[in-house]
Amino acid sequence: MILTQVFMDNSNNASVAPKNLFKDMNTRSSVKERAQRILNHLGYKCPHFAKCMLPSNVSRGYWLHIPKELCNTHLPSRKAPIKLVDEHGNEYFVTYIPKRRGLSGGWITFSKEHQLRKGDIVIFGLIDTCKLLVHMVRVNELDVASAALTLINIQASGR
Repeated sequence: MILTQVFMDNSNNASVAPKNLFKDMNTRSSVKERAQRILNHLGYKCPHFAKCMLPSNVSRGYWLHIPKELCNTHLPSRKAPIKLVDEHGNEYFVTYIPKRRGLSGGWITFSKEHQLRKGDIVIFGLIDTCKLLVHMVRVNELDVASAALTLINIQASGR
């Protein structure tokens, strides 16, 4: 169940990032297409969403909004730690703030350690209570999607 896909489109959706987020339409199309390929390959059966990183997510403020549907149906109603697990199995704790429906404390560390940049698309899958599996699609790296798919295949074959 995809709760929200925050990609660039021409709709009037409030979650659409500013047009100047990508240097050109080819870059925008490329990152969107690669993220969709990863989403399709993951075949999530759990609640999940994708977010296009804005400057406020990765360079100032370091705040990440979470879709309202996920907050209301799957996350605690009180401030709580959320575990983020990256593609390599590394775990990071962030603070979930329900009144603002977002991640704060700890998000700056996750963002900096993963060198997230504006335009990157980050895919989150709720794999357990207060635990999100995170996949990143880099705006400027064409090989990231292929590498991620290879990792996913390796992990799947080891099960």
